[in-house]
Amino acid sequence: MYAQLEGKTGRDGWILNGTNQDSLETDQQTAVIAAVALCRTFCRLMAKGRLLKRKGNTEDEATTVVWMRERYKECVAQLCASLNNEESGVQNTALTLLMRLVKEEGTHVVPEGEAYYFPNDTFYRIVKGIVVADNMDEEVKREWVEKYVDVYDDVRYSFFTAIKYSFPSPRVVNSLLTDPDA
Repeated sequence: MYAQLEGKTGRDGWILNGTNQDSLETDQQTAVIAAVALCRTFCRLMAKGRLLKRKGNTEDEATTVVWMRERYKECVAQLCASLNNEESGVQNTALTLLMRLVKEEGTHVVPEGEAYYFPNDTFYRIVKGIVVADNMDEEVKREWVEKYVDVYDDVRYSFFTAIKYSFPSPRVVNSLLTDPDA
C-alpha cells in the first residue's frame, strides 16, 4: 500500500502507491490515516527544500523534484475532493491538512528573491473545493472561517480574491456569502 521514499539523508517518509488508491476510497479510516501521513511527508519535504528546483540540481534530482511536485498536487486534489465527503469528520480533517500544507508551502517553498510568498494556487483550489462541495457541513465551513479567514489577513485577502476570480457573477458571490438558514 505504501512505498518508502528514500533520500540522501535516509528515510524522508512514505508515499502512497498509486495502484492501491481505489481500495482506500472504500475505507475512510485508512484513507484519513494515509492523508495525514502524506501531509506530514510533504511538510517534511518542503521543510528540507526537496520540492524546489535548484540551479545545482542534477538532471535526476530535477526529475525527482518534478515528480514529487506532481504527487503533491495530486495529494492536494484528493484532499479537496474529500471536502465533498458525506462525513463532517473527514471534511474537517481534510481542511486542517490543506491549511497546514498552505502554511508549510508559504514558509518553505518561497521563490528565490521574494521575501513573502502566499501559495495562491493551492489556496484557490481549497476555496473552490469548499464552495462547490454539495455535501460540505455548514459547521465545518463556519469553523474554517472562524479559525482561518477571520484570523489571518493574508488568508482573508486570498479568500475574497479567490471568490472574485473563481465566481465573477455577483449573484453567485452573494449566494455564497449569505446564510441559507437566515
